Amino acid sequence: IPSSRTAGLLLSRFSLRSLIHTQSLKPFASSQLPVIFKKNFSILYKSPLSRIAKVELLEQESAPEIEKLWVNYHRKKDCVTAVIPKTKYIRFHHRISQNPFFVFPLPRKDGYISILSQFQGDRCLMTSLDEYKSMKEASTAFLTLQFFQEFKDSKGIVLMRGDINKTMLQVQEAQYLVNQLQLYVFDDKKYRLLETFNKSPSNFNFDVVLADIEGRDVDELIPQQQEEVKDAITRDLSQIFDEAEYAK
Repeated sequence: IPSSRTAGLLLSRFSLRSLIHTQSLKPFASSQLPVIFKKNFSILYKSPLSRIAKVELLEQESAPEIEKLWVNYHRKKDCVTAVIPKTKYIRFHHRISQNPFFVFPLPRKDGYISILSQFQGDRCLMTSLDEYKSMKEASTAFLTLQFFQEFKDSKGIVLMRGDINKTMLQVQEAQYLVNQLQLYVFDDKKYRLLETFNKSPSNFNFDVVLADIEGRDVDELIPQQQEEVKDAITRDLSQIFDEAEYAK
């Protein structure tokens, strides 16, 4: 992922209502939502799981064993991962595809970075609001989440991986953003804010979102990092996972 500018990213507070009515986000309602990223922007665009793993070997394992292998393989990498049950992913996909945009405040020492997210198909891309206002569809991705559905029907799970632009985000910050995304999709009260942002942005109050994190830092706002699964299959993970093709 290409690097980007870092100046001017910190925001202490802003009026989303006035932002939405700026020229850059003018068509931010109804069916004419803006496209933040070009289709060929991310290396993750429709990347199949086969570019990371030997799918035929994973197919031989049970869903719990695939989860153990997935978690342990990524545990020491600069990315975030999850294994999502099929029923939960269907609900997630239904809600987020209907309301694909949101702004998350990311706490930092001197204020907040406001992170704009967009869901596209089987991935979610995040950039800073300042980056989008400046670069529009050429914005640099800070975090790219890919949802691999190869085992959704056969094993009842969806694998998620989030690749981080390390010049912009720390792993811990990426974990926080993924956690916030999950909260605003699955918590019915928060989901109403997500709906308002997408369907009635002039009625959206960003102060309600800020109130949840006011005076707290990222350490308090993310769950404990997933530990290594001790009873995972004892084999060389390089037999299953190979990212040489994925990086091309």
